[in-house]
Amino acid sequence: MDRQPIQLYIITGFLGSGKTSLLKNLLSLHDQEKTGVIMNEFGKISIDGQILHDTAGDIIEINNGSIFCSCLQGSFLDSLIEFAQHPIRALFVECSGLSDPSNLGELLQIANQKTDNRYRYCGTICLIDGVYFPKLISTLPVLEKQVRHSHLIVLNKTDLVSMEDQEVIIRQLKEMNGKATVITTTYSQMPSNLLDRDFLLEADVAKSEASCNTPETRLKTITLQSDGVFQKEQLDRFLVGIQDNVYRAKGFFHLEEGWHQIDSVGKLRDIIPTSSDRTSSILVMIAAGEDPFLVDQINKLWKQYFRTQMNLTES
Repeated sequence: MDRQPIQLYIITGFLGSGKTSLLKNLLSLHDQEKTGVIMNEFGKISIDGQILHDTAGDIIEINNGSIFCSCLQGSFLDSLIEFAQHPIRALFVECSGLSDPSNLGELLQIANQKTDNRYRYCGTICLIDGVYFPKLISTLPVLEKQVRHSHLIVLNKTDLVSMEDQEVIIRQLKEMNGKATVITTTYSQMPSNLLDRDFLLEADVAKSEASCNTPETRLKTITLQSDGVFQKEQLDRFLVGIQDNVYRAKGFFHLEEGWHQIDSVGKLRDIIPTSSDRTSSILVMIAAGEDPFLVDQINKLWKQYFRTQMNLTES
């Protein structure tokens, strides 16, 4: 087996910040046969994994939580051990938008003990949503953890943020993590030499601390599935209706114009043509866990715009 160390990159960032687009851009800089991906999604059903399958080489999906939570740490370590047997040069780990990587150092130490030091940690890239970060940072401690435990901070969606607001966000990020490099971008586009930069060649792992990813702090995942063919305008109205109560909604819908990929974060919505071999439409929604009436609200809103039956499951 090839004993050259596997370069390990961790990608963090809150829901909807553009992590999957960033990962696709990074993978385009590598030979697919020499890369691996661990895709971590908070919901039970993978959406981003389906999007990446045509871009990435080998993919292992770990769903239904955060890989840094005790509930999935074992699965994360098993995946690292499995990839250590593959003849790859680089492994990218896209973490759930709710992941707190505070205990990454401890997990990597265990992984290298079990794989005879197969991994060379090259750093953590944290993607920041320039539109919603100022509104969320004061209410979601996991965002600060993601920023503090990163080596490169990428302020994304700058086309939607004024220069003055960008400067405010950058100052705030540097106050939270003065050692990380901060760059700005749109559409998660990265310079071609990004992975050759000094700060991502031999990164130090911060001292491990307790992660705030625990079963008790878990947010709510609601999965909607329905058959039929839908109107784009009605779907857009439905997404507007849920935007105040749902952090992120993503999935695939069969519209009159064909299959479309759905990506909704707050007031930002993308409904993009795509190909799919699905037999039913699906939408995965992530929301705060304290609202006991959210499922009823979604049901009511669905009936307002659609006649087709749908099924909601909550976890």
